[in-house]
Amino acid sequence: MKLTKSHVVFSLFLLIIDYFGVSAFCVSSVTKTHCGQHVAKVKRRSTTLGGDSSSGRGDNGQRKRADAVLAAELITSSSDSVTPPREVSVGFIGCGTIASAIATGLSKQQTFPERITAMTVSKRSEKNSQYLKDTLPGIITIEEDNQKILDTSDIVFLCVLPQQEKDVLSTLNFQGDKHTLVSVVATSKLDQLAINSGLPRENIFKMICLPPVAELEGTCLLVPKGNKQLKSLFESLGGCVECESEKIMNALMIPGCLMGPMYGILKNNRDWLVQQGVPAEDASFFVGRQYLGIIRDAERNCLDPQHFDQLIAEQTPGGLNEQVSFPAFVE
Repeated sequence: MKLTKSHVVFSLFLLIIDYFGVSAFCVSSVTKTHCGQHVAKVKRRSTTLGGDSSSGRGDNGQRKRADAVLAAELITSSSDSVTPPREVSVGFIGCGTIASAIATGLSKQQTFPERITAMTVSKRSEKNSQYLKDTLPGIITIEEDNQKILDTSDIVFLCVLPQQEKDVLSTLNFQGDKHTLVSVVATSKLDQLAINSGLPRENIFKMICLPPVAELEGTCLLVPKGNKQLKSLFESLGGCVECESEKIMNALMIPGCLMGPMYGILKNNRDWLVQQGVPAEDASFFVGRQYLGIIRDAERNCLDPQHFDQLIAEQTPGGLNEQVSFPAFVE
């Protein structure tokens, strides 16, 4: 293995932190256990070959040479034992709000075990594609030809309008041994996607998410279930719920359709406060933060199916919150 300057610097760093008793701060792709074992090995053999560095005994030059040789051994042994991550490229046919959000989130996430080497997006919408290229230089490539997006991508997101789906797919040449197609079109049907794309059914998926995935705070719906790569990819965007069937996904999509009404509630709250004389900036800040706290309280134990019921039940008897609760929500 060729020893580079970065290897030497990293090796010296490990020796220094070990000398000061902080070898727990091992970094890079070397595991803590593996790193700790080799740092200890370097220290023991350095002492044996070059003298006791802690007491100042032994020839200083000999000790330095021994440290350098054993540090190089540390790097070589560690590098040989680490398997490089699998590489994957991602493409987006259509570049609207959701495509932009997914691409932005993928550029920020740090938990997907595979390395995303490139993301290629359609020129349309040009405003979105250019924004992505400007904010993610070196990661985003813009293509006008959808076939070129396929040719450079392993995972392909279909992000077009429902009425465009059939025409777009029918003009593309997918490769069954290369491409995984993920449609984010709300009305897509898996069987129809397979027919229009010519891909095997096992290469076809549908995913639904909302714009917060850009900040790794979304929850993606995925059908069919069982693809570990895609589940891991979407979990890196904030979370993933695998659906047993398209029918289950359709049901889970309904709460997502309440995003607009939710924002409408916030707006109405803000406007009412402004009408009462509250400065607009204070009203907007208060409403946003107040609802954020409420939502976080609901999300904290959301794996418990009874949690929402408990939050309703804990409202102070006779208090304002209980009095304004909708009868349908209270048994």
